[in-house]
Amino acid sequence: MPELPVPALSRGFIDRDENARLHPTRVAELRESAQARYLLVSGQAVAAAGEAGPVFYSVSELRARGYNLEDAYYLGTVAAQESTVPAANTTPAFFALDLTDSFATGVNRERPRRTVDGVEWCALISYGGLWQDSDVALATEAVALCAAWRQQRFCEMCGRPLRILESGWLAVCPDSHPTYPRTDAAVIMAVLDAQDRILLAHNARWEGNRHSVLAGFVEAGEPLESAVRREVAEEVGIEVTGVRYFGSQPWPFPRSLMVAFFARTEQSTADIRVDDREIKSAGFYSREALLDAARAGRISLPGRTSIAALMISQWLVGENTEFPGGSTRMSSGGAGFSRYGAGSAGNDAAAGTGAGGTGSGLTLPYAELFGW
Repeated sequence: MPELPVPALSRGFIDRDENARLHPTRVAELRESAQARYLLVSGQAVAAAGEAGPVFYSVSELRARGYNLEDAYYLGTVAAQESTVPAANTTPAFFALDLTDSFATGVNRERPRRTVDGVEWCALISYGGLWQDSDVALATEAVALCAAWRQQRFCEMCGRPLRILESGWLAVCPDSHPTYPRTDAAVIMAVLDAQDRILLAHNARWEGNRHSVLAGFVEAGEPLESAVRREVAEEVGIEVTGVRYFGSQPWPFPRSLMVAFFARTEQSTADIRVDDREIKSAGFYSREALLDAARAGRISLPGRTSIAALMISQWLVGENTEFPGGSTRMSSGGAGFSRYGAGSAGNDAAAGTGAGGTGSGLTLPYAELFGW
């Protein structure tokens, strides 16, 4: 079985060092140590040097700025040989410091880069695919963890305020009910018909002519494969079979895990019945038709950091001998996802200063077709 491509925000491996975060004294020592490196987070953006990657600050640098490091979340470590961050000849220990309440950066997909009070902020959704593996892994973890606690401040059992423990990986209320950082599962699927055409749809919430594959949230007690079948049937009236796993990607905008599949159908564009609530239009595209429409500007495709872009590019490479495919190691913006795609699960999408890791960004076939 061929190796599956790696989505943009799924690259890199972080040792989350559970043993340390279970011991507050150890984390406190790491927080003040020479090996500590801090990643600043504001909303969906991190402090970064543009395409070069996130900027990691030392304790002294942040103390000089007057920041309180006691509230920083411990992300873990990266093997020394994979890191470009010098830290007293030891393995760096990485922390995330959430400055969302202090910095209204205004950074988003439409404005992915901005300098505020001397700090340059870059949107993860736009820059994640450009950064080295360990850098993007740390940035994704940091944005996800900070978002989780910004949105969940009270106990879901009793409604009382939560107190964060284990350096960001557990919270308890006064009655000691545990709460963990939440992740919402969603499926994103590329449906192919008998002519190997791909199904793309336009979400009712999207501006312009953006199209993507379908996506949607997994419901209670529902297997992922069943979610694929249900979402496609609900949104475009198409029945699918042969559901096949493709890959997964965290999508912390704010807290989703996109699980990607390919599926088949015997139906065609004539059988599509859009729900008119989430989906405004949908159709099957051949490779030639999609390339022509995208290059002519008649439709726009998902951003390069999204797993949707990876799925579409993989399909384009599949049997298109006119445009030989290269290395495909990119990645979540599906059409069935109001936040991540064209339906109920798609987002408005989705360097030397960094932690390093293998790679210097990703190569995506037909990259020119996919925006930022």
